[in-house]
Amino acid sequence: MVDPERLLEVSSYKSPHDVFAFEILGLKFNVVYTPKLVNALFQKPATHANTTLGNWLFLTRVFGANKKRKNTYLISRNEAHAYATNDRLRNLLLSSALKSMQEHVPNLVSFASSIVDQSFWERSGFPTDISEASVSNGTPNAVEVNLFSLVRNFVGYITVSTLMGSDLMELYPRVLEDIWDLNNGFKYLLLGVPRWIPIPSLTRAHIARFNLLIGMKAFHQAIDRLATGSELDLPWRDVSDVSELMKETSSIWRFYAAPPDVKAPCDLSLLSTATIEAQALVFWTLVHLWNTPELVDQVRSETAAFAKGSQQPEQCGFTEAPRLQLTVENGLSRSCPLLKACYYECLRLYSTSMAIISIEEDFALSEILKEPHSGMRRNPFSMKAGRFAVVPLSVHYHDSRFFESPSEFRPERFLNSARDGQERQTFDGTPLLIEGKGLFFCPTRFRLENEILAFVAGILALWDFDPADSKGWSLPGRKQSIGVALPSTDIRVRLRRRRLS
Repeated sequence: MVDPERLLEVSSYKSPHDVFAFEILGLKFNVVYTPKLVNALFQKPATHANTTLGNWLFLTRVFGANKKRKNTYLISRNEAHAYATNDRLRNLLLSSALKSMQEHVPNLVSFASSIVDQSFWERSGFPTDISEASVSNGTPNAVEVNLFSLVRNFVGYITVSTLMGSDLMELYPRVLEDIWDLNNGFKYLLLGVPRWIPIPSLTRAHIARFNLLIGMKAFHQAIDRLATGSELDLPWRDVSDVSELMKETSSIWRFYAAPPDVKAPCDLSLLSTATIEAQALVFWTLVHLWNTPELVDQVRSETAAFAKGSQQPEQCGFTEAPRLQLTVENGLSRSCPLLKACYYECLRLYSTSMAIISIEEDFALSEILKEPHSGMRRNPFSMKAGRFAVVPLSVHYHDSRFFESPSEFRPERFLNSARDGQERQTFDGTPLLIEGKGLFFCPTRFRLENEILAFVAGILALWDFDPADSKGWSLPGRKQSIGVALPSTDIRVRLRRRRLS
């Protein structure tokens, strides 16, 4: 199948209007990609360009919402969306995630030779070379694993369990695999490709979505019983560790009497997007850091005060796993500009997010383009009612007119010299802004940023990575995904514990 990102990129350079149109399976789309025109589009009132109805298309096609329930969704959507970006709920969720990271990052791998003694995320990485795990001449233990498989399941476990609670993970042990299968087939679902067409990833996506919606409906039943003070139905035992974000969102669904075929797809979209994006961005940030060794040392130095690893003295011949302490809000997020710049550069390189906007009334989209090669006004592009406007971030982020050498990893794009004359740098995220508008179309990213910074800093604090291939580090290719591109192949790495005092 043609790479949709590449198709959009090539088409963008050939369009005389900086807008181009295409039709797929009966749906007509206008792709808008330059900052000036995106700004003009977002300034249109909802009566002309409606983002909520664009989101509804995504929910119905990808996550299985019932098309007949649109009015219920439109009534309750704004309040449910507000909870997804609520600072108090976000901080509670981050606090829970940090506790889980501090517990589990020291045990990212166990060095155990028996799979019975390994965590499920470690087993998923197919660890080998356990024979080298003995300590000799003070050399730390080592194990070779598939890095993305390890990171995907480790980050996925913490993300899902802190958001939805541990019961969901225990009762639906395939939840991460189903999220993965749904993601792999999402482009076919979004395009409306019929289920009977023999595409393996499409078939698996339908099966995965069916399983996930069953799990989400059972989850909502358990949360509703907790809210009314009723006893939980077996096999649910304890949902007290479900995040306040999900509890508050469920209260909105109850208030508006939202049926299961609305609230389950809505919450599934939140869960799926948050999980996939966290998995991918932690992986890409780690790989790019280790692919540039001097960056690893600089980031470790910068984060040392906020991602502290310590090793307890050996007692009775037994050595405990290291301990980890993470400080984010007043640490990693505010005082580590290089780490944050590396994360933002990975977001720029691998973002596949897009806004889908329903055109409700005809209007002409036009803007003066103040670019070095052109100061003229392009002919207005006619936006017709009944179509959808698509704003793909990746096209803008890989456009050499806006980013020098856009295919290269350059975190310095987001760093400025301090204004007080001191030899230090400050973080500046404005290069990713489009005409002063918000960076993200996905509300989950407001909370994911701090979580991802903590994952990366915590892993760097306790672990050393070496490429298993004697040729050294090599970056894998990328493939289309929800929100953030995924690696097309896995890479083998050797993990060692860092020496800690």
